[in-house]
Order: sequence, then C-alpha cells, then structure tokens
Amino acid sequence: MASQTLGNVLVIYRGAYNPAATYQNGHVTAYGGDTYLCVSRTEIMGIPPVVNGAVQTAYWVLSADNSTARAAAASANTAATNANAARLAFAAIPVNAANGYTQLDSNAKVPEALLPDRLTGAPPWGTGRNLKDVFGTAAALHTAVAAGDFSKIRIGDYWPITLTGTYHDYAENADKTLSAAVLNMEVSGINHYWRHGDIALTANHLLFCPRDCLPNTSQFRSDNVTWYAPDAGNPWLGSHLYQTLNAADGLLPLIAATDIGIYLYAGPNGMGMRTTLANVTPGTETTTGWAARDRGKLFLPTEREVWGSAVHQANGLHGVLAIQWPLFAGGLKHISKGLGNGGSRAIWWCATATTSIAFACVHSGVYPNAYNAAGAYAVAPCFLVV
Repeated sequence: MASQTLGNVLVIYRGAYNPAATYQNGHVTAYGGDTYLCVSRTEIMGIPPVVNGAVQTAYWVLSADNSTARAAAASANTAATNANAARLAFAAIPVNAANGYTQLDSNAKVPEALLPDRLTGAPPWGTGRNLKDVFGTAAALHTAVAAGDFSKIRIGDYWPITLTGTYHDYAENADKTLSAAVLNMEVSGINHYWRHGDIALTANHLLFCPRDCLPNTSQFRSDNVTWYAPDAGNPWLGSHLYQTLNAADGLLPLIAATDIGIYLYAGPNGMGMRTTLANVTPGTETTTGWAARDRGKLFLPTEREVWGSAVHQANGLHGVLAIQWPLFAGGLKHISKGLGNGGSRAIWWCATATTSIAFACVHSGVYPNAYNAAGAYAVAPCFLVV
C-alpha cells in the first residue's frame, strides 16, 4: 500500500462509521471490521471509507487491517457451532437405563448432525459415489480392501464395469451377446461374511451387487423340474442359472476380464465363498439336511438376504444365509432394479427355492414373490472382491 505523509495529526476515535455524522482530518472510524483514518482537508459527511470494495483514498486511509483476526474468529465460531450441534445431537439419543448404552427405538432416527455425511461433507448415504473417482484404479481399491482400510468406502458406493462378449445360457442352450453392457456394482456389504463358512472367510472383502440387472433375461432351469446337475444336491447349485453364471463359457469370464475381475474372491476351492446350503432331492421340496458347499464366484442373494426374513421360502434350512445385506436395509431404492443399466424396473431372481418347481424373486413392483423356474427374468450377478 502506498504511504502518505500526514504531518502532525491529532487522532480522535469516533467509533463505528455513521453516514449521518461529519468527519474531518484526524478522525478514526471502524468500518467493515477494519479501522480507517480520515485525511480529508475539508469536513465530510456521507462518504464511507470503502465503496465497491475500494478505499476512498481521497478521504480515508486504512489504519488497521483486521482481516486475519476476523477469519480466525469466524473459524472459531464455526467450530464452536458444529461442536455444539454434535453435543446436542448426542444428548438427543436415548440411553437404555438398564445397561447404559445408547439406543434408538423403532420410531427414532440418528440425528442428522451425527451422520458421517454431515460431518465430512460427503454425498447423502446410499446415493453412491463412483469409487473410480475415489481410488483411480482397481489395484488401489484392492490395496485398501486387503489392508482392511474401508475409510473411503461406504455402502451404496459403486464400481462400474463394462461387459462385452458372448456367454452361454445353459437353460436356453443358446449363446447370448453383451455389447458394452454397463453394470454399476454397488457396495452391498463391508466384510459382510467375515469368518463365515466351515472354512472361515478371513480375507477383508467387499460385497458387490449391481444397481441394475443384466440386459438379458434368463431362466432358472430349462423347464420347471429339470436340474442341470442333479448330483449337486442343492437347487441353486444344481440349476442351469448357476451354470450360466459360473461355467467356463458362462458370464464369469466376461466379469473376470474387467479391471476389478482379477480381485474376485475365489475361495478355498476356486468357486467362491464357503457356506451352508440345504440338501434337496430333485423333484421334491423337502430338505433332508444341510452341507457346507462352495456358493459360486458369481451368485444371487437369497430371499432373506434381500428382505431380511423368509417370505416364500420353502424350508428354514434354505435360509442359512439369513442376514439382510446392508444395501437393502431400510428402503426399496436398491432392491428395485432395471433390466439393463437404467432400464425399466424388472422382476429379478433370488437364489432361494420356494417349491420343487419355483424360486424366489423380487417383483417389478418391488415386493417378494416367487415364479416357476422356467420363467425368463432378470439376473443381478453378485460377487466378493478382496
């Protein structure tokens, strides 16, 4: 700032600037958080120190710049306001008198001030961020997951993959082609299956399910009663749809060829996570027990994993995979799926047999239903990434 020689000046502080007051050389006033010295050789009135952001240098000079102090004060005030909001929010959560733990009843919700989104400025929970924008590469995502660092990952975030190529549909005994078919694979659970199975799953993992289904429909079986693999001992594993997803000429190679495909969880036997599945004899709907089996590198959610409870399920032992996926909890937004990316809402298959000839599904009206195995409906292939 250019200097200005004033000579001997008697300084008189006049307080906050008043447009109705008169000022003369040597008067000091506060304006906009700073202080200004009047240098006018004549008495003035109605001429503020600053107009349109510029100091009126013919009448005033800046005496003290307090912008740094103002910024510090504003920052301190914001921090105090946020801390007070959080304090009040914590105070609003009820406490169980019996054990001293905080709890929410069925009609309560977490105060907004405590949501991670409100504290970090992230998008609202469940709207989903493209994880490629967060991590850049699938290798970087893998590194974070393998290390158990999920600090940048939330339920509802997604990893887009594009599928191009031909796969065999075993129920229709026909090849089907995908051309730049986009699947936005949403994070449906974080370490959801931790230590699950007869051989514990101890690898850090993400559970992915597509926002929308494949653009092609598929039958569960070639007809209502015929199993592709009768010796499989389980309706899902013995189905044509299982083969369509997991066979060497099925959908699996197309997904494995994507950037994230190299990190699909293979499991101890190369065919996905271990879990407990019901023993069922083809042509019946009676469960004769259970056994630990490979679920498949690509799989469908069970009825319980979608809805959190059995609705059309034929037998309790079908529901060993009984914990609802976090993505599906609390609303229908992610349960409703389109036929193809952004497509019209569709009926889509679940892995649960409901009778000897039918399987559970999600109706296009977004409620639990069941359809005959020979029906052609949408498919949402899911997988684990480690």
